[in-house]
Amino acid sequence: MKNKFLFTVILTSICLLIFVIKTFAQDEYNTQSFKVNKGGNIKLEISGGDVQVKTGKDNEVKISNSEDDDYNNVTIYQDGNNITIRSDYYTDFVITVPSEFNLNLNTSGGDVQVLNNIKGRVRISTAGGEIELKDVSGELTATTAGGNISCGNVKGDTKLNSSGGDVVAGSVEGECILNTGGGNVIVKNVTKSLSVSTGGGNVDCGNVGSDIKVSTGGGNISVNNISGEMSVTTGGGDIYGNSISKGGSIMTGAGNVNLNNLSGYVKITSGAGDISAEFVSVGNNKSYITTGYGNITLYIPGNAKATITATVKWAEVWSDKKDISEYILSDFKPSKEDYNKKRGEYHAVYDLNGGGTRIDLETSIGNIEIKKSKR
Repeated sequence: MKNKFLFTVILTSICLLIFVIKTFAQDEYNTQSFKVNKGGNIKLEISGGDVQVKTGKDNEVKISNSEDDDYNNVTIYQDGNNITIRSDYYTDFVITVPSEFNLNLNTSGGDVQVLNNIKGRVRISTAGGEIELKDVSGELTATTAGGNISCGNVKGDTKLNSSGGDVVAGSVEGECILNTGGGNVIVKNVTKSLSVSTGGGNVDCGNVGSDIKVSTGGGNISVNNISGEMSVTTGGGDIYGNSISKGGSIMTGAGNVNLNNLSGYVKITSGAGDISAEFVSVGNNKSYITTGYGNITLYIPGNAKATITATVKWAEVWSDKKDISEYILSDFKPSKEDYNKKRGEYHAVYDLNGGGTRIDLETSIGNIEIKKSKR
């Protein structure tokens, strides 16, 4: 019995050793090297497989693939500084290139990783895998049909698109376009304009040097330090913003809106949430803040020249209160107040410092507060 057990252990060990030796021998056999100069290009087009890219110090491209000896399906050829790789079968690749090199990687299904920082133009496409990159000094375009995309800092225009995964980017020195069918989106800094679209995830972005456009089907949105004009829309989430230099348009189907340190005009709409907006300066264009079912709180500097109109449309529908001060509260003295008994509508006007830029506040069912900001 003991001899039989010993024989089984020995046989299993021998088989395992043969497998390891064969695997390593195959990897060594399928490695090729090509002399190149910095700034060259590598183009990969394969029917499927995982791809890893590393950078080396030498002016050399090394290509290792997992091709089975029974299928001579990998074609590699060199034209000066350009390397082209093609395969009609599922094949994994590990590629080493100089640190200054351009990448054009396409796989019909597999993960793509760039494991080191790289200087050059990078284009990546996979039909169904994850895409992961370190820092890129150059333009970046990455597309996946179903995985997550993450990258470090990018010195160049950036376009990242996933059909359903999360999209995460560091600082982008250029224009930035981020799209996903349903995942979350995070971007740290963008020096130029930013456009974000997700079918239903949350969006978190900050330090945008120009205009920003954000849309999500139902997630929360957080934006900070926006130098340009903003357009932000969510089907049903909350919206948070801080340091908005030129104002813009903000809309949520059913969430709350909270904006601080706001300059310029705003058009804020919520279907059924509370709205809080803090102005540092009101600019010259009219602002409009409305919610269907919720409270509105406006903070405004005491020295602002503004004409504020506040309206509670259906006050008596949901309450038996009779005094306008129970619906509209203000740190400023009104220049006009009226109550439409037939409609159950309360209305007040405040001319700050003789009046000026129009700010209209309106809630169908809720309260309005107008407060003098402490800034």
